[in-house]
Amino acid sequence: MPYSSKRKLALCGWLQDHHRDVYDSSLKLQKFLFFYEVFSKTEGENAEFRSLQGYERGPVFSTVYGDYTYEKFKFDVTSAGIYKDANVEINMKRAQKTAFMVKSLTENELTDLTHLFQMWKAKQGRILSGEKSVPLMETDFNEEDKKIVIQLNEMYTDDVVQNSKIVSIGDKNFVFSKEDYDKLTETHYEVLTKLSVNQELNNPVFVEMDNRGRLIVD
Repeated sequence: MPYSSKRKLALCGWLQDHHRDVYDSSLKLQKFLFFYEVFSKTEGENAEFRSLQGYERGPVFSTVYGDYTYEKFKFDVTSAGIYKDANVEINMKRAQKTAFMVKSLTENELTDLTHLFQMWKAKQGRILSGEKSVPLMETDFNEEDKKIVIQLNEMYTDDVVQNSKIVSIGDKNFVFSKEDYDKLTETHYEVLTKLSVNQELNNPVFVEMDNRGRLIVD
């Protein structure tokens, strides 16, 4: 039996079922779990930070990391089963928002974002000195951390999450409305490929299509 809590297993099962590409990245899986919990805490609901440790690339739930890394097949099967049994409540709207946000950013961007949180910064010196298994504390979550979460909520509104699709090319993630996404042609993808190497574009890139089929970058 995996060491991860049922809450984390259920969330991983949900992610495996709905966003396999995010689940297949160990780093993005950890970021999904971290942001789901800080969204929960900011919204005044129960959050679970047990076994959270500081790694160089950000906060990591160590039990999930161990299960995922060393018992992957068992973890896949168990997490999928616990999610499907529906014995653990998941806030579906929050899970969708968190997965969409994680999917829209690169691994490096997600690392930089988690480094802004006091929960990680409070132990930064110890982490970067090479100390292993540095515990991160929920009590270090402060008002500045809460402001970051509120800003993310304002950026990734329910409307954006529910009505958008992401096209990932290189290090850029292009966000389209579902209506515009369905109209994309091979020529559009060629344009997006050229845009993907433009260092002046900040990721994620929000794109609209005008009535002549031209792409307009927000």
